[in-house]
Amino acid sequence: MTSTSMPHQFGEPAEPSAPPAGDHSSESVLADPVAIRQAHLREEAYLKALGKVHLLYAVLFGVLTWYLARFTVLHLMGRINAPWSVRPDWFGLQVTMTITALIALAAAIGYLRLRRWALRLEVVFLLGVAIYVALSVMCQSRIPDLGELAGMALLHAAVLVPLINLWDVRNSEVLDPSYRDVIRSSPGVRVRARLTWELKLPMLVLGVAGLLFAVYSVKL
Repeated sequence: MTSTSMPHQFGEPAEPSAPPAGDHSSESVLADPVAIRQAHLREEAYLKALGKVHLLYAVLFGVLTWYLARFTVLHLMGRINAPWSVRPDWFGLQVTMTITALIALAAAIGYLRLRRWALRLEVVFLLGVAIYVALSVMCQSRIPDLGELAGMALLHAAVLVPLINLWDVRNSEVLDPSYRDVIRSSPGVRVRARLTWELKLPMLVLGVAGLLFAVYSVKL
């Protein structure tokens, strides 16, 4: 007896046909590490550039810490008379700046290596900057004038401006551990840290401020 297949009833969808054997173009695109890297080059470049900016932050806070600690050491040695340099608020300021510099350095390493924990360090870094601002105002023996307040505002704006695009890349695939395999599988792809305007601005401002600070410290 010959068996016949049951025809599809009216309105019943037919089973989807399987793709032809050997047609894996879409899968190859998804699995191609070079294509994945090229799709995320902008995010990689931004994070690596942000790492370099945080290296600058670490140097900035490190130099400021050394500058303040110099007064404390010279006062304790009796070479200068600076009793304010041993007050608890000034000591707290130096400790805060030291910790902030170390956090900036750790965050820089995290951004350069595309690690997600760098985002958590960023929060701690900004908290350290906020504490530094509060302590620096408390340590003043007088009310800062308008020029000093403008300078402080400009320096702190230089710290915050580079973080404008960080919110957009916080959930990026670039920061996932699996992305490291993609990087290892595409050694021919080179990523340059692109210094966009929001990254060039703080480097310029902090560079000029560092130059003025160096000239001023030499005169002391």
